[in-house]
Amino acid sequence: MVSFFDLPRSIREEIYRHALVKARVFVRPFISMEYMLHPDRAKIYDNPNIALLCASHRIYHEAKPIYLGENIFSIVQVDMLAAARMENRRVAKNLRQIRRLELIFDNRDYKYMAESLGTEIPTVMTEVEDWADESSAKKVAMRDLGEMRDHFDIRQRKQLNHHLHQHKNDNKETPHDRLTENLKKYLWGRTLTFVRQTFRLTHLFIDLRHCTCPVGCCRLADQVLDWGWVYVWIHGLPDEVQVRGSSRSEKEVIARSLDRQSFHFKLKIDEVYDQSRAQDYRGLMQYNVLLRSVYRKLNENITAG
Repeated sequence: MVSFFDLPRSIREEIYRHALVKARVFVRPFISMEYMLHPDRAKIYDNPNIALLCASHRIYHEAKPIYLGENIFSIVQVDMLAAARMENRRVAKNLRQIRRLELIFDNRDYKYMAESLGTEIPTVMTEVEDWADESSAKKVAMRDLGEMRDHFDIRQRKQLNHHLHQHKNDNKETPHDRLTENLKKYLWGRTLTFVRQTFRLTHLFIDLRHCTCPVGCCRLADQVLDWGWVYVWIHGLPDEVQVRGSSRSEKEVIARSLDRQSFHFKLKIDEVYDQSRAQDYRGLMQYNVLLRSVYRKLNENITAG
């Protein structure tokens, strides 16, 4: 009796590609609004048939390198992924096999993330307060969650235009400045730090068409790749970088920025990472349960919607 494995390896790999390699693979729960708002997204961005990887051990080992190595993975915000990597060796191993990555620097993603997290964080705080054992980690987590809740205050964004004009010539920090710093810290900065630490890429795709402050009044594309507290690509720069939606002058600034981020052993510590922002590994571990709670609630909301 003829079986699937009697087919030549090259034919089997083409079958794997047909099932698993798509235009984009989105790392959930956050998907960029660039694709969420696309009128033909269901037709263009269909999901890979991940069930194929569960068919047998042999198919898994043959097909997984194609799935991880040939797809373009689109990442918006990485906290959940960072927590999963630290908890699960398989996740960490799989991430090291990804070769193509897309980063979309879109201010609309911050608005969506802020509204989602701003809604869920109070519930998570209540659960932690009620169920977590009293400890220093709990106190730190509650403090940091409270700060995030305040940062993602929806009312603050609704009042932004009024304050922006009111403080136009004022040297004090405005709501506009705070929201831009939030965008850097919680969305783009964290993402870039994680990407530089984790991946050994052949291709990096960068979309800068909506790379502005949360209000849209400040173009940020000429500085975006300098953010994050890790300054260098630990596993080496991508072999190829494709930038979309930037001017010639912005491309030149980005190219110079990438040139500075090549890792070599003669670099000083402060040239590798920002010591004031770097967090200890054990400190990151204490937030894993909280991140899983947010992730679960977001997925429940997506499913219910």
